[in-house]
Amino acid sequence: MLTNKRLHKQLALILLSGIILTILATSNYFSERQSDNSEPRNSKEENPEKEAIDFGFNTKECTVSKNSERSLFFITPTHSSNVQLPNLVRLVQTLLLTDNVYWILVEDAKSINTTVQKMLTAYNIKNFVYLAKESVHTKKGHRGVLQRNAGIDWLRSCRPSIPPGVVYFADDDNTYDFKFLNLITKNTKDVSVFNVGLIAGWLYEGPKLDNDGVIVDWHTGWRGGRKFCVDMAGFAVDLDLLLEKAMVFSLDSAPGYLEDALLRGLVSSIKELQFIPGNNIVNVWHTKTRW
Repeated sequence: MLTNKRLHKQLALILLSGIILTILATSNYFSERQSDNSEPRNSKEENPEKEAIDFGFNTKECTVSKNSERSLFFITPTHSSNVQLPNLVRLVQTLLLTDNVYWILVEDAKSINTTVQKMLTAYNIKNFVYLAKESVHTKKGHRGVLQRNAGIDWLRSCRPSIPPGVVYFADDDNTYDFKFLNLITKNTKDVSVFNVGLIAGWLYEGPKLDNDGVIVDWHTGWRGGRKFCVDMAGFAVDLDLLLEKAMVFSLDSAPGYLEDALLRGLVSSIKELQFIPGNNIVNVWHTKTRW
């Protein structure tokens, strides 16, 4: 039996080894992130949509599976940060439980990040597309616009080969109920809307319904003259409708009006929107990971 002195010495060596391994792993991760972002981002404001998209991992042949069932096209902008990896780990575990999902992850950079690629491919996601599209700085201060549009461009180029389905724009730090994602896929006809929790100081925001279940107004803390008072996480669009209307997000939209501008190009009235209830009042949350 080990004496207390020898036992304490061995425990100290084990703890020291763990600390050294953690430091080495952290150093490797941040060195890769630094090399990916060693060049400053483009500050030009002209023709940002014409900047090249880096078609990175798993994009050949549009990553088509044999599945022809209605699918969920889950477009996620992401960018380098201290919380990027934990956000994506949480998100991938949700998507692994979701039926018939195509995950289109778009890195805000000139090229995809190999650390993110290795981590996510280890989960063996059936339909996973990893692109890169670098942002440009504009006076509007939008985030994720060009990345979401890059995802739409990929869908447009692959449309003859991919199944019908629903497009959903999902930030990487939000929280999603996978059962509700399945409801969105199955029930969205043209444009569906739903409640989003923990947003702008409110417990939730979303549509108000009349006694017949028709959308008549919005439960929101800020209207700002918007016709469609929805958050990015609060709506989904039929794939064919989105492509037929040739709609994308515009860098010219005023801050806070990206969603409203897109929906105005898809429908003319709130009565055309479809409310999808879930098992709870709120099934999507506008969460933020802090470090």
